[in-house]
Amino acid sequence: MPSQKIACSTCDLLIDLPHLLAGEEAHCPQCDHIVAWQVRGSLHTSLAFLIAAAMMFILAVNFPFLSFESRGLSREITLWQVAAEFFGEGMPAVGIGVGALVIAIPGFLLLSHIYILVTVLFSRTLLPSSVFLLRMSSHLSPWNMVEIFTVGTLASLTKIASLATVYFGISFWAYLAFSIALTVSLLHFDRRHLWSLVDVPAQKKNDVKHVEILL
Repeated sequence: MPSQKIACSTCDLLIDLPHLLAGEEAHCPQCDHIVAWQVRGSLHTSLAFLIAAAMMFILAVNFPFLSFESRGLSREITLWQVAAEFFGEGMPAVGIGVGALVIAIPGFLLLSHIYILVTVLFSRTLLPSSVFLLRMSSHLSPWNMVEIFTVGTLASLTKIASLATVYFGISFWAYLAFSIALTVSLLHFDRRHLWSLVDVPAQKKNDVKHVEILL
């Protein structure tokens, strides 16, 4: 199999990346940074955790997230209401940001990755729709904030606990499991291997080579 070109994310050195076997990893010859690795069955593992994450996500958005009780008064809040509360406080931009970063974008990554992996495992190639979704997920992955939201919620509850009794709902535990499953699935989501499955026409390959020679 011919080698691939890859740029080191640390020192930007352009490297000829050979075909890696399961368990192997490639290091940058200049800075020794790990530029690529190959895990046996990484796509199957990613899909398994994505399916688990999908089940947890359904529970997280349909059941109570937290409930508070103080001086005989109680209130229950769902995951959607966490974002909606900011609209009531006159901070719509923050509400939109929270909704996008902790619900919408993680949900998009979840569904798009399941679609990509199912089509790849059955067809052994990336469909045009999968190429679009893979490109979109590459742009949106840095904005996935599920683990930050989970840690931030736990940190804020240490202060709220002194003012009221806090009860964790089904949604909280489901979202915690969702954040773990999604994070593990992203770690096994081999984008380099998926992009190598794109069927590039010969004319486009020649155009790319021509550009590289001119540069």
